[in-house]
This record gives sequence, structure tokens and C-alpha cells, in this order.
Amino acid sequence: MEDFWGPLKRRWPGGEPRLHWHILPGGGPAVAELAAAYGELTARRDLDVVPTRWLHQTLYMLGSAPGVTAAEADQMIRCVQAAARLWAPMRVTYGPAVISAQSVTLRVSPVEPAAQLHGAVLTAAAAAIGDRAPPPPNVPYWGHMTLAYANSAIDDGPLLSWLAAHPVEPVTVTVRDIHLVRQSYRDRLFRWAPVAAVPLGRSQ
Repeated sequence: MEDFWGPLKRRWPGGEPRLHWHILPGGGPAVAELAAAYGELTARRDLDVVPTRWLHQTLYMLGSAPGVTAAEADQMIRCVQAAARLWAPMRVTYGPAVISAQSVTLRVSPVEPAAQLHGAVLTAAAAAIGDRAPPPPNVPYWGHMTLAYANSAIDDGPLLSWLAAHPVEPVTVTVRDIHLVRQSYRDRLFRWAPVAAVPLGRSQ
């Protein structure tokens, strides 16, 4: 595994608040208990564990868009609200944990519903701020929830061995809304302030 924070600081040197769209199931007991089941794996000095309240599944990082005004953010929220009415609340399964290049993450399945939401949010951002919106990624949407970030180079062999010896049952939760937040980081920890919550389906 490689250090997560060094490359991030080159892309986002100040850690100042930037807009993100997230799925935030981390406050529920099922996801909290799942994260706790991996506590022995992630209790290392070279991993920075994500506290339960900050667990998230990123849909879209609007952070690189310069100077998004309050009016533009409101327009984007309205566009997302219109798109979100077409979806019902969705069942999402988190787990098992996998080792990625820079983090320990929970696999997310099925990927397609969140990928469609990702596309809808991207379209809404483009409608609100035009060509200042970050361009679509050139790789498919990768749905995941990070449990811990590497803060240095790590031999992932012991981590893989632990996972093989300690199978953990995934959990399935119902996602009823998505969230626009102003996210920042400091002391190797992501935090955010809520901006808007958009329910999925016609109950909004």
C-alpha cells in the first residue's frame, strides 16, 4: 500500500472546505458494527482509521470547481432533487473489506444504482456551473467506503492474511437520501458540514 495523504496534499494542499456529494450510512448501527469488526485489522500506526461518524461513500467530488456561488449550489441541489425523484430508496450491501492501493475499504454492491446517482449528480453540476464542473472520470464509478487510510508505505501481506483468517459478514442497509457537504481535512481526518440532504423517491 502507498501513502494516501501525500498525493492528496498535492491536489488539495490547504485542506479547505470543498463541495462533495456523499451517501452517509455511517451513522447507522449496522455499518458502525461492521466497521468495528475490522478494528483489529486497522489498529495500526500506519493506518488512519475513519471514525464512525465520518464514514461515507463518495458519489461526486465537486471540490476542484472554482468559486461555486450559493445560487449555483442551490441550482445544483434543485437539479439533483428532480433527478432523485426517479429513484426509490435503494438497498446497498457493504463489505467485505478489501485492500486497495492506499486504503482499507468496504466493497459496495450492487454498484449500478450508485453509479446512476453519480451520473445524475455530475449532470446536475454541469447544469449549474457549466464547464467549471470537474469533467467525468475516465474510469467507471468505484463504489466503496473507506475504513482506514494509509499514512506511509505498508506491506499489505499481513493485512491480506488477517482478512483471509477473519471473514466478516457484509451488512445491507437502505439508503434513503444523498447529501451535499462542505468537506475539509486536517490532521489526516476528513470532516464536513452539511449543506443539503436530498431524499430518494417521491416523498421529498
